[in-house]
Amino acid sequence: MAASDFFDAPAPWSRYKHDILGKYLHTWSSKLQYRNKDLVFVDACAGRGTYDDGSPGSPVLAAGLNDELLAKHHARLTVVACEKDPAAAKALALELEPWASRTPPLAIIHPRPFEEVLDAIVAVTRDRPTFFFIDPYGIKSLKRERLRPLLEDRGREPTEVLMRVDSRALERISGWWRRKERNERGQKTAESCRELLADLGIGEEVVKEAAGTNQRGARLLRAYLEDLHARFRFVRTIPIRSRYDGAVKYHLVHATDHADGLILSNDVVSGVEDDLFEDFDRDDTQTELFAPKRPPRASRKQLLAYIRAVLSDELWMPFRELQVCIVRKFESDFRSRDHRRAVKQLRDDGQLELRPADRAIRPTTRLRLTTAPDQARPPRPHRRRSTPKAPSRG
Repeated sequence: MAASDFFDAPAPWSRYKHDILGKYLHTWSSKLQYRNKDLVFVDACAGRGTYDDGSPGSPVLAAGLNDELLAKHHARLTVVACEKDPAAAKALALELEPWASRTPPLAIIHPRPFEEVLDAIVAVTRDRPTFFFIDPYGIKSLKRERLRPLLEDRGREPTEVLMRVDSRALERISGWWRRKERNERGQKTAESCRELLADLGIGEEVVKEAAGTNQRGARLLRAYLEDLHARFRFVRTIPIRSRYDGAVKYHLVHATDHADGLILSNDVVSGVEDDLFEDFDRDDTQTELFAPKRPPRASRKQLLAYIRAVLSDELWMPFRELQVCIVRKFESDFRSRDHRRAVKQLRDDGQLELRPADRAIRPTTRLRLTTAPDQARPPRPHRRRSTPKAPSRG
Protein backbone atom coordinates (compact mmCIF):
# COMPACT_ATOMS: atom_id res chain seq x y z
CA MET A 1 0.00 0.00 0.00
CA ALA A 2 1.41 3.39 -0.95
CA ALA A 3 1.59 6.24 1.53
CA SER A 4 -0.72 8.31 -0.67
CA ASP A 5 -3.43 5.65 -0.35
CA PHE A 6 -2.83 5.11 3.35
CA PHE A 7 -3.49 8.78 4.17
CA ASP A 8 -6.59 9.35 2.02
CA ALA A 9 -8.82 9.46 5.12
CA PRO A 10 -8.56 8.26 8.73
CA ALA A 11 -10.37 4.97 9.21
CA PRO A 12 -12.14 4.44 12.57
CA TRP A 13 -9.33 2.20 13.83
CA SER A 14 -6.78 4.85 12.77
CA ARG A 15 -8.53 7.38 15.01
CA TYR A 16 -8.40 4.87 17.86
CA LYS A 17 -4.69 4.29 17.20
CA HIS A 18 -3.94 8.02 17.13
CA ASP A 19 -5.94 8.60 20.32
CA ILE A 20 -3.68 6.12 22.09
CA LEU A 21 -0.51 7.56 20.54
CA GLY A 22 -1.43 11.20 21.19
CA LYS A 23 -2.50 10.72 24.80
CA TYR A 24 0.39 8.47 25.76
CA LEU A 25 2.96 10.68 24.02
CA HIS A 26 1.57 13.64 26.00
CA THR A 27 1.98 11.63 29.22
CA TRP A 28 5.46 10.41 28.22
CA SER A 29 6.64 13.94 27.42
CA SER A 30 5.11 15.39 30.58
CA LYS A 31 6.93 12.87 32.75
CA LEU A 32 10.36 12.97 31.09
CA GLN A 33 10.68 16.71 30.49
CA TYR A 34 11.71 17.23 34.12
CA ARG A 35 14.77 14.98 33.88
CA ASN A 36 15.82 15.92 30.35
CA LYS A 37 14.69 19.01 28.46
CA ASP A 38 15.61 17.55 25.08
CA LEU A 39 13.27 14.74 23.92
CA VAL A 40 12.98 13.01 20.53
CA PHE A 41 10.05 11.47 18.65
CA VAL A 42 11.00 9.25 15.69
CA ASP A 43 8.26 8.50 13.15
CA ALA A 44 9.46 5.62 10.98
CA CYS A 45 6.71 5.85 8.33
CA ALA A 46 5.40 9.39 8.64
CA GLY A 47 3.33 9.67 5.46
CA ARG A 48 2.11 13.14 4.45
CA GLY A 49 1.66 14.36 8.02
CA THR A 50 -2.09 14.94 7.72
CA TYR A 51 -5.08 13.17 6.21
CA ASP A 52 -7.11 14.58 3.33
CA ASP A 53 -9.79 15.78 5.72
CA GLY A 54 -7.22 17.84 7.66
CA SER A 55 -6.87 15.45 10.60
CA PRO A 56 -3.31 15.51 11.97
CA GLY A 57 -1.14 12.46 11.51
CA SER A 58 1.40 11.21 14.01
CA PRO A 59 4.29 13.62 13.18
CA VAL A 60 2.07 16.69 13.45
CA LEU A 61 0.51 15.40 16.69
CA ALA A 62 4.00 15.03 18.15
CA ALA A 63 5.33 18.39 16.92
CA GLY A 64 2.31 20.18 18.34
CA LEU A 65 3.28 19.13 21.87
CA ASN A 66 6.06 21.73 21.73
CA ASP A 67 3.51 24.55 21.71
CA GLU A 68 0.81 22.86 23.78
CA LEU A 69 2.93 21.44 26.61
CA LEU A 70 6.70 21.70 26.54
CA ALA A 71 7.56 25.34 25.75
CA LYS A 72 6.33 26.64 29.11
CA HIS A 73 8.78 24.29 30.85
CA HIS A 74 11.64 25.20 28.45
CA ALA A 75 11.70 21.66 27.06
CA ARG A 76 11.58 20.54 23.44
CA LEU A 77 10.49 17.49 21.44
CA THR A 78 12.37 17.09 18.17
CA VAL A 79 10.36 15.17 15.56
CA VAL A 80 12.47 13.00 13.24
CA ALA A 81 10.17 11.90 10.41
CA CYS A 82 11.09 9.32 7.75
CA GLU A 83 9.09 8.93 4.54
CA LYS A 84 10.38 7.12 1.46
CA ASP A 85 7.59 8.15 -0.94
CA PRO A 86 8.79 11.37 -2.68
CA ALA A 87 5.35 12.97 -3.03
CA ALA A 88 4.39 12.16 0.55
CA ALA A 89 7.77 13.41 1.85
CA LYS A 90 7.28 16.72 0.04
CA ALA A 91 3.82 17.17 1.58
CA LEU A 92 5.22 16.16 4.97
CA ALA A 93 7.91 18.86 4.77
CA LEU A 94 5.21 21.50 4.20
CA GLU A 95 3.17 20.29 7.19
CA LEU A 96 6.19 20.30 9.51
CA GLU A 97 7.69 23.57 8.22
CA PRO A 98 6.43 25.63 11.23
CA TRP A 99 8.65 23.49 13.47
CA ALA A 100 11.45 22.68 11.01
CA SER A 101 12.12 26.40 10.46
CA ARG A 102 12.86 27.13 14.12
CA THR A 103 16.35 27.45 15.56
CA PRO A 104 17.30 24.83 16.53
CA PRO A 105 14.85 22.90 14.32
CA LEU A 106 12.08 20.96 16.06
CA ALA A 107 11.38 18.80 13.01
CA ILE A 108 13.80 16.94 10.72
CA ILE A 109 12.52 15.15 7.61
CA HIS A 110 14.36 12.23 6.00
CA PRO A 111 12.94 11.49 2.51
CA ARG A 112 14.36 7.95 2.68
CA PRO A 113 13.36 4.57 4.08
CA PHE A 114 13.59 4.32 7.87
CA GLU A 115 16.08 1.46 7.83
CA GLU A 116 18.55 3.51 5.75
CA VAL A 117 18.86 6.22 8.41
CA LEU A 118 18.21 4.14 11.55
CA ASP A 119 21.90 3.73 12.40
CA ALA A 120 22.42 7.50 12.37
CA ILE A 121 19.21 8.14 14.35
CA VAL A 122 20.22 5.60 17.00
CA ALA A 123 23.64 7.23 17.36
CA VAL A 124 22.46 10.85 17.73
CA THR A 125 19.60 10.00 20.12
CA ARG A 126 21.56 7.79 22.51
CA ASP A 127 21.79 10.49 25.20
CA ARG A 128 18.21 11.76 24.80
CA PRO A 129 14.92 10.12 25.79
CA THR A 130 13.47 8.82 22.53
CA PHE A 131 10.07 7.51 21.47
CA PHE A 132 9.97 5.43 18.27
CA PHE A 133 6.63 5.15 16.48
CA ILE A 134 6.71 2.48 13.78
CA ASP A 135 3.56 2.31 11.66
CA PRO A 136 4.56 0.44 8.47
CA TYR A 137 2.39 0.37 5.35
CA GLY A 138 2.53 -3.42 5.19
CA ILE A 139 4.00 -6.48 6.84
CA LYS A 140 6.91 -6.47 4.35
CA SER A 141 7.88 -2.91 5.25
CA LEU A 142 9.54 -3.84 8.50
CA LYS A 143 11.35 -7.13 8.51
CA ARG A 144 13.15 -8.35 11.59
CA GLU A 145 16.69 -7.32 10.60
CA ARG A 146 15.71 -3.72 9.98
CA LEU A 147 15.21 -2.98 13.69
CA ARG A 148 18.48 -4.53 14.87
CA PRO A 149 20.44 -1.24 15.13
CA LEU A 150 17.90 -0.06 17.71
CA LEU A 151 17.38 -3.34 19.52
CA GLU A 152 21.10 -4.00 19.93
CA ASP A 153 21.97 -0.50 21.20
CA ARG A 154 22.18 -0.72 25.00
CA GLY A 155 22.93 1.91 27.59
CA ARG A 156 20.60 4.48 26.05
CA GLU A 157 18.55 7.15 27.76
CA PRO A 158 14.92 5.99 28.27
CA THR A 159 13.72 4.59 24.95
CA GLU A 160 10.27 3.31 24.07
CA VAL A 161 8.72 1.77 20.97
CA LEU A 162 5.12 1.80 19.78
CA MET A 163 4.71 -0.39 16.70
CA ARG A 164 1.77 -1.52 14.60
CA VAL A 165 1.67 -5.23 13.74
CA ASP A 166 -1.00 -6.91 11.63
CA SER A 167 -1.31 -10.34 13.24
CA ARG A 168 -4.06 -11.33 10.79
CA ALA A 169 -1.60 -10.84 7.94
CA LEU A 170 0.83 -13.15 9.72
CA GLU A 171 -1.92 -15.78 9.92
CA ARG A 172 -2.81 -15.40 6.23
CA ILE A 173 0.82 -15.72 5.16
CA SER A 174 1.43 -18.81 7.30
CA GLY A 175 -1.87 -20.34 6.12
CA TRP A 176 -1.00 -19.85 2.47
CA TRP A 177 2.36 -21.50 2.98
CA ARG A 178 0.67 -24.59 4.48
CA ARG A 179 -1.98 -24.96 1.77
CA LYS A 180 -1.69 -28.07 -0.36
CA GLU A 181 -2.43 -29.02 -4.01
CA ARG A 182 -1.00 -25.89 -5.62
CA ASN A 183 -0.17 -25.29 -9.25
CA GLU A 184 3.27 -24.00 -10.25
CA ARG A 185 2.32 -20.38 -9.61
CA GLY A 186 0.88 -21.27 -6.21
CA GLN A 187 4.05 -23.13 -5.30
CA LYS A 188 6.13 -20.04 -6.04
CA THR A 189 3.79 -17.92 -3.91
CA ALA A 190 4.05 -20.41 -1.06
CA GLU A 191 7.84 -20.31 -1.24
CA SER A 192 7.72 -16.50 -1.12
CA CYS A 193 5.52 -16.74 1.98
CA ARG A 194 7.99 -19.15 3.58
CA GLU A 195 10.87 -16.74 2.90
CA LEU A 196 8.92 -13.75 4.23
CA LEU A 197 8.06 -15.58 7.45
CA ALA A 198 11.74 -16.45 7.89
CA ASP A 199 12.65 -12.78 7.42
CA LEU A 200 10.10 -11.90 10.10
CA GLY A 201 11.68 -14.38 12.50
CA ILE A 202 8.93 -17.01 12.21
CA GLY A 203 10.39 -20.40 11.42
CA GLU A 204 8.72 -23.57 10.15
CA GLU A 205 8.55 -25.07 13.65
CA VAL A 206 6.59 -22.05 14.93
CA VAL A 207 4.06 -22.28 12.11
CA LYS A 208 3.58 -26.01 12.66
CA GLU A 209 3.18 -25.53 16.41
CA ALA A 210 0.65 -22.74 15.96
CA ALA A 211 -1.44 -24.48 13.26
CA GLY A 212 -4.85 -25.62 14.43
CA THR A 213 -4.69 -23.89 17.82
CA ASN A 214 -6.98 -21.21 19.19
CA GLN A 215 -3.91 -19.11 19.96
CA ARG A 216 -2.44 -19.34 16.46
CA GLY A 217 -2.30 -15.60 15.87
CA ALA A 218 -0.90 -14.92 19.34
CA ARG A 219 1.89 -17.47 18.87
CA LEU A 220 2.89 -16.06 15.50
CA LEU A 221 2.81 -12.54 16.93
CA ARG A 222 4.96 -13.60 19.87
CA ALA A 223 7.57 -15.10 17.53
CA TYR A 224 7.60 -11.94 15.42
CA LEU A 225 8.14 -9.84 18.58
CA GLU A 226 10.81 -12.07 20.10
CA ASP A 227 13.53 -9.44 19.63
CA LEU A 228 11.44 -6.79 21.38
CA HIS A 229 10.92 -9.13 24.33
CA ALA A 230 14.67 -9.75 24.46
CA ARG A 231 15.49 -6.02 24.39
CA PHE A 232 12.79 -4.45 26.59
CA ARG A 233 11.64 -5.33 30.09
CA PHE A 234 7.94 -4.80 29.33
CA VAL A 235 6.25 -5.58 26.01
CA ARG A 236 2.49 -5.37 25.68
CA THR A 237 0.15 -5.92 22.73
CA ILE A 238 -2.88 -3.63 22.43
CA PRO A 239 -5.76 -4.78 20.18
CA ILE A 240 -7.12 -2.05 17.92
CA ARG A 241 -10.80 -2.05 16.90
CA SER A 242 -13.05 0.38 15.10
CA ARG A 243 -15.91 -0.24 17.57
CA TYR A 244 -16.08 -1.46 21.15
CA ASP A 245 -17.61 -4.75 20.04
CA GLY A 246 -15.65 -4.98 16.79
CA ALA A 247 -13.13 -7.58 15.67
CA VAL A 248 -9.44 -6.84 16.13
CA LYS A 249 -8.08 -5.03 13.05
CA TYR A 250 -4.43 -5.15 14.14
CA HIS A 251 -2.28 -4.71 17.25
CA LEU A 252 -0.19 -1.91 18.62
CA VAL A 253 2.85 -3.20 20.49
CA HIS A 254 4.27 -1.04 23.26
CA ALA A 255 7.80 -1.75 24.53
CA THR A 256 9.42 0.00 27.49
CA ASP A 257 12.04 -0.65 30.14
CA HIS A 258 10.26 1.23 32.91
CA ALA A 259 7.33 0.04 35.00
CA ASP A 260 5.80 3.53 34.85
CA GLY A 261 5.64 3.23 31.06
CA LEU A 262 3.62 0.02 31.32
CA ILE A 263 1.30 1.42 34.01
CA LEU A 264 0.72 4.81 32.35
CA SER A 265 0.13 3.33 28.90
CA ASN A 266 -2.41 0.97 30.45
CA ASP A 267 -4.23 3.98 31.92
CA VAL A 268 -4.30 5.62 28.49
CA VAL A 269 -5.63 2.49 26.75
CA SER A 270 -8.29 2.04 29.45
CA GLY A 271 -9.44 5.64 29.00
CA VAL A 272 -9.61 5.31 25.21
CA GLU A 273 -11.62 2.09 25.60
CA ASP A 274 -14.02 4.02 27.85
CA ASP A 275 -14.48 6.57 25.06
CA LEU A 276 -14.96 3.79 22.52
CA PHE A 277 -17.62 2.20 24.72
CA GLU A 278 -19.43 5.52 25.17
CA ASP A 279 -19.54 6.01 21.40
CA PHE A 280 -20.76 2.43 20.94
CA ASP A 281 -23.46 2.80 23.61
CA ARG A 282 -24.61 6.16 22.28
CA ASP A 283 -24.88 4.82 18.73
CA ASP A 284 -26.82 1.75 19.86
CA THR A 285 -29.25 3.19 22.40
CA GLN A 286 -29.70 6.90 21.59
CA THR A 287 -31.61 7.11 24.87
CA GLU A 288 -29.09 7.73 27.65
CA LEU A 289 -28.41 11.32 28.68
CA PHE A 290 -25.06 10.21 30.08
CA ALA A 291 -23.21 7.21 28.71
CA PRO A 292 -22.77 4.48 31.35
CA LYS A 293 -19.38 3.36 32.57
CA ARG A 294 -17.75 0.62 30.51
CA PRO A 295 -18.38 -2.67 32.30
CA PRO A 296 -15.11 -4.41 33.15
CA ARG A 297 -14.45 -8.01 32.23
CA ALA A 298 -13.21 -8.58 35.79
CA SER A 299 -14.82 -7.56 39.08
CA ARG A 300 -13.49 -5.60 42.05
CA LYS A 301 -13.78 -8.81 44.06
CA GLN A 302 -11.39 -10.54 41.66
CA LEU A 303 -8.97 -7.63 41.92
CA LEU A 304 -8.95 -7.76 45.73
CA ALA A 305 -8.44 -11.53 45.73
CA TYR A 306 -5.59 -11.20 43.23
CA ILE A 307 -3.81 -8.57 45.34
CA ARG A 308 -4.00 -10.84 48.39
CA ALA A 309 -2.66 -13.75 46.32
CA VAL A 310 0.25 -11.72 44.93
CA LEU A 311 1.24 -10.53 48.40
CA SER A 312 0.89 -13.97 50.01
CA ASP A 313 4.53 -14.91 49.35
CA GLU A 314 6.04 -11.45 49.77
CA LEU A 315 7.27 -9.92 52.98
CA TRP A 316 7.09 -6.42 51.53
CA MET A 317 6.33 -5.30 47.95
CA PRO A 318 6.52 -1.77 46.48
CA PHE A 319 3.20 -0.53 45.17
CA ARG A 320 4.70 0.00 41.69
CA GLU A 321 5.63 -3.70 41.47
CA LEU A 322 2.13 -4.68 42.55
CA GLN A 323 0.71 -2.44 39.81
CA VAL A 324 2.85 -4.20 37.20
CA CYS A 325 1.40 -7.54 38.31
CA ILE A 326 -2.15 -6.15 38.13
CA VAL A 327 -1.65 -4.68 34.63
CA ARG A 328 -0.26 -7.97 33.36
CA LYS A 329 -3.21 -9.85 34.84
CA PHE A 330 -6.17 -7.55 34.12
CA GLU A 331 -4.76 -5.07 31.56
CA SER A 332 -7.14 -2.20 30.78
CA ASP A 333 -9.98 -3.44 33.01
CA PHE A 334 -8.39 -1.49 35.85
CA ARG A 335 -6.17 1.56 35.94
CA SER A 336 -4.01 3.28 38.57
CA ARG A 337 -6.93 4.82 40.42
CA ASP A 338 -8.57 1.38 40.74
CA HIS A 339 -5.30 -0.11 42.02
CA ARG A 340 -5.12 2.55 44.74
CA ARG A 341 -8.77 2.18 45.74
CA ALA A 342 -8.36 -1.58 46.12
CA VAL A 343 -5.24 -1.18 48.27
CA LYS A 344 -6.98 1.43 50.43
CA GLN A 345 -9.96 -0.89 50.89
CA LEU A 346 -7.73 -3.76 52.01
CA ARG A 347 -5.82 -1.42 54.31
CA ASP A 348 -9.03 -0.06 55.88
CA ASP A 349 -10.23 -3.63 56.37
CA GLY A 350 -7.04 -4.40 58.29
CA GLN A 351 -5.74 -6.83 55.68
CA LEU A 352 -2.76 -4.76 54.50
CA GLU A 353 0.03 -2.91 56.27
CA LEU A 354 1.65 0.02 54.46
CA ARG A 355 5.04 1.70 54.94
CA PRO A 356 5.16 4.61 55.31
CA ALA A 357 1.79 4.53 56.99
CA ASP A 358 0.49 7.86 55.64
CA ARG A 359 -2.71 8.30 53.68
CA ALA A 360 -1.04 8.80 50.29
CA ILE A 361 -0.08 5.70 48.32
CA ARG A 362 3.05 6.35 46.26
CA PRO A 363 4.91 4.09 43.80
CA THR A 364 7.55 3.34 46.45
CA THR A 365 5.03 2.65 49.24
CA ARG A 366 5.63 -0.90 50.49
CA LEU A 367 2.77 -3.31 51.16
CA ARG A 368 2.44 -6.45 53.25
CA LEU A 369 -0.44 -8.75 54.19
CA THR A 370 -1.42 -8.72 57.84
CA THR A 371 -3.45 -11.94 57.48
CA ALA A 372 -3.03 -15.05 55.38
CA PRO A 373 -5.16 -15.05 52.19
CA ASP A 374 -7.40 -17.87 53.46
CA GLN A 375 -7.95 -16.10 56.80
CA ALA A 376 -8.57 -12.61 55.46
CA ARG A 377 -11.87 -10.96 56.26
CA PRO A 378 -14.16 -10.49 53.27
CA PRO A 379 -14.15 -7.02 51.70
CA ARG A 380 -16.50 -4.44 53.12
CA PRO A 381 -19.87 -4.36 51.39
CA HIS A 382 -20.46 -1.33 49.23
CA ARG A 383 -23.36 -0.08 47.19
CA ARG A 384 -24.07 -1.94 44.00
CA ARG A 385 -24.14 0.18 40.90
CA SER A 386 -26.05 -1.08 37.93
CA THR A 387 -24.09 -1.33 34.73
CA PRO A 388 -25.18 -2.63 31.35
CA LYS A 389 -24.03 -6.04 30.25
CA ALA A 390 -20.86 -5.86 28.19
CA PRO A 391 -21.30 -6.79 24.54
CA SER A 392 -19.27 -9.64 23.15
CA ARG A 393 -15.79 -8.47 22.14
CA GLY A 394 -15.55 -10.95 19.31
